[in-house]
Amino acid sequence: MLQVTSAYKEEMKKPLRGHTLMRVNIGVINQEAQGSANVSSETAYFSNLTKPLNNYVVDALYATTEENYSAVDGRMYFLPREKADCVLNQGIVSKDITGDVQFAFPIPYDLRGITIDFGKAYPVDFTIITDNARKEVRGNKTGKYVCEEVFQGVSSLTIHPGRMVNGQAFLHIHEIIMGIGIYFNERNILTASKKEHISPIMEALPTIDFRLSVNNKDRAYDIENEKSTVNFLELGQKVQAFTGQEVGERIEWLQIGTLKLKEWSSDDDKMSFTAIDFLSGLTGKYRKGLYRPEGISLYDLCLDVLTDAGVDPREFYIDEYLKTVKIKNPIPVVTHREALQLLSNAGRCLLYQDKKGKIVIRSSFVPRMTSTGINEAYFSNGDKILENLPLKEYSLTNEDYTKVDGTSLFLPRSGKVNIGYVPEDKLKVSIQMEAVFSSFGMELQFGKTYPRVIGIDTTANGIPVETLTLEVDSQDFIVSHEFKPFDKMLIYEKEPPVLGGRAILSRVSFGNVTDYELSYGRELTKTPLGTQLQSVKTLELTRTEYLDSTEGEKELAKVECTKPGEYLAEFSNPSYGCTVQATSGTVSVLETGTYFLKFSYSGSGGEVKVNGKEFTVKESTLEKDLNLVGRREKWKNPLISDIALATDVLDWVGNYLKADREYSLSYRGEPRLMANDLLYLENKYVDKLMLRVFDHTLNYNGALSGSIKARREVSFVEDT
Repeated sequence: MLQVTSAYKEEMKKPLRGHTLMRVNIGVINQEAQGSANVSSETAYFSNLTKPLNNYVVDALYATTEENYSAVDGRMYFLPREKADCVLNQGIVSKDITGDVQFAFPIPYDLRGITIDFGKAYPVDFTIITDNARKEVRGNKTGKYVCEEVFQGVSSLTIHPGRMVNGQAFLHIHEIIMGIGIYFNERNILTASKKEHISPIMEALPTIDFRLSVNNKDRAYDIENEKSTVNFLELGQKVQAFTGQEVGERIEWLQIGTLKLKEWSSDDDKMSFTAIDFLSGLTGKYRKGLYRPEGISLYDLCLDVLTDAGVDPREFYIDEYLKTVKIKNPIPVVTHREALQLLSNAGRCLLYQDKKGKIVIRSSFVPRMTSTGINEAYFSNGDKILENLPLKEYSLTNEDYTKVDGTSLFLPRSGKVNIGYVPEDKLKVSIQMEAVFSSFGMELQFGKTYPRVIGIDTTANGIPVETLTLEVDSQDFIVSHEFKPFDKMLIYEKEPPVLGGRAILSRVSFGNVTDYELSYGRELTKTPLGTQLQSVKTLELTRTEYLDSTEGEKELAKVECTKPGEYLAEFSNPSYGCTVQATSGTVSVLETGTYFLKFSYSGSGGEVKVNGKEFTVKESTLEKDLNLVGRREKWKNPLISDIALATDVLDWVGNYLKADREYSLSYRGEPRLMANDLLYLENKYVDKLMLRVFDHTLNYNGALSGSIKARREVSFVEDT
């Protein structure tokens, strides 16, 4: 679920929301620079300074005194004397003949190219000037200019014209885009939809499908129009989609996806685009699977698969937790994306693409947590504050703390009962997670004395995430905050209790794990459709072990070499101990794996045989009972051999399959909601009925609507 402000959440709950906007970039466009740019130079009084930056078309011109500019064919309009009467969009027009137009930005931005529509009176020679660069353009022959150069650290951008195509003329800028590509907004977007699917147990590959249609009644996007911006489109270009929500007097923007362009088409009414996720393109074969008796971490294997697929290291994230999970078995010969799917399942992780297009592999379970009280008293139990244990109280010397009603215990010289955490001086507790975890709020249960102000610091993989300062107003203190993913939390005292003495922290609990609820008459537009699934009585997980062959060496592959070069021999079954033999010429082994051998051949031609042994593959099963009745479900991941890992995956998959109810929901639409998110559904019989989303569709046609398919979530509630 995307991070948003409290004001945004309140706005989306209103019966009548503010306007919802949408922007879509196709290509490489710096949306922040586009939205914050403003004209800082002097311009002609009939200029429009905002529409050229907001995707408006100049479709009618005023006649001016520029050389060879005005036409007497009835298509131009007389220029009004006053600015208030200039109702036609002329774009930005320089104040002087061949004058400069300058743009300013509030902070420096990096721009990958610039796209400028000068209109009919375009400069033949001109200069683009930024803070750190100067680009001379000579011999320009079109009104639409595209520059692919990268400009870094741009806080000021100046277009300085030299020679104009028709002689003496103003500099006109009908439209300018801070990047290369096409930019649409709610003014010309007809419809848009984003369909997302994620299997919470990696039963299937995740997918995102984005479709967009824009107004083409003026045929500006006709594929036969040589001046059309569609001629700059290429397969695979980035498509960035944003929604903006009117919150009071401001717009809160959310990036809802970054995808790659798959196809586009147009007719006389509209232009249609289709974009898909980047994972869908990882269809090359991964052949480097290798049996490692000493083991290798899932982190290293994910890194190797992504590197072999040619994915830029800046375009993926792998959970550090996977460094602690090791396997021995080889990855079979599958596509890169299927290999990532197997690795994610083995590590109890989700594989998906985030809002910026980055491929993410992160843990998807409630991690084990441990607590440590820092500088605690000898009778303190800082390691038990995460456990739901019955609490006792000792008589302490804190002012107005101990009551003589028989409920307080005398402080022993040795031994102790569970009293929670008591510091020697100031309260300070550390909580460590097995893997990164996000939570919507937490509860701190203090003793009778509690600090006036506390601090909470969170980190993820050693990197600071958040720092909070909170005033504590009660013994049972609720922290209503949406925590970003973290794996370590430090809770510490900033101001002591009002009456002095030591602060006591008895218990810490995390939850709710979501703050989003679908309710009747507000979010839901139709009554929910619930489906009773066939229950799974028993889940059976197969683990696979690779043992040395009980047979002798055999021929694994045969390759016909016709000329010198590199060749690949592939095996049908997992093998080891390979040797090569050539009928003529020489062979050098370059690389070996469990399913292949790569070699270099030098000679005039001949046959190369690869001999070796095939592993003996042994399979055994583990079982887990989920329900009293139902079917038997079989689950197999060829990477899993270790019993401990198999047990973890068995529990993880079983916890998801334990629920036997699915819901189909139609609702108002919420851009921050994503597949695999948790939410509550209003229900007459179950308070806080929790669902996990596996399909989410968001539609836009000037307003939002959406649909959800979700499964009942029971395991997460129990674990939390």
